Amino acid sequence: RVQIGARGIDDDEYGNHVTWNAAFGHALTPATQLHANAGTAFRAPSANDLYGFGGNPNFDPETSISGEIGIEHRLTGVDSIRLVGFVTVIDDLIETNPVTFTVEQTEKARIRGVELGYSHAAADWQWTLDYTYLDPKNLDVDQRLARRARHTGNASVRYAKTAWWTEAALLYQSERRDSRFSDAVMDAYTTVDIAAGYR
Repeated sequence: RVQIGARGIDDDEYGNHVTWNAAFGHALTPATQLHANAGTAFRAPSANDLYGFGGNPNFDPETSISGEIGIEHRLTGVDSIRLVGFVTVIDDLIETNPVTFTVEQTEKARIRGVELGYSHAAADWQWTLDYTYLDPKNLDVDQRLARRARHTGNASVRYAKTAWWTEAALLYQSERRDSRFSDAVMDAYTTVDIAAGYR
């Protein structure tokens, strides 16, 4: 499977920009799927970035290029695992500095990581487990980007029978620096969501 796309953006302030994306998928075996994709992105600064409190009207737009490669393997008729690696390189990343309450622009940043996942989908039950390791770096100063957790975990379970369904989800994020301009560290946290419904 192959997919190719392109988008043209005409911005009154920043001119014409073309972004693209390409994706490729291949069945290595009936149970094993390989995929790869790449693409670019463009984001013009918002009015708040330019003229809000702490903004800067001289900001350039953000541009980025991303790539991903992954493999998924079906263990049984209802169980599968997947492994995905990804990287994004961003030029002129716009971020808020919580120490000075100003908006700043990083000339070059890189976010890369790996994700491991498991899913189970039977008639009544669905389970998912995901773990993501993230390496977000400000390449200008060779330092981790602020407020981005290195470790993230997700787990969910859903049960549906006749017209009733119920589900629970857990999210964990590890500690992360509040800002590259201070030593403050934001604590790790876990959230749990529970829901139920009737069709």
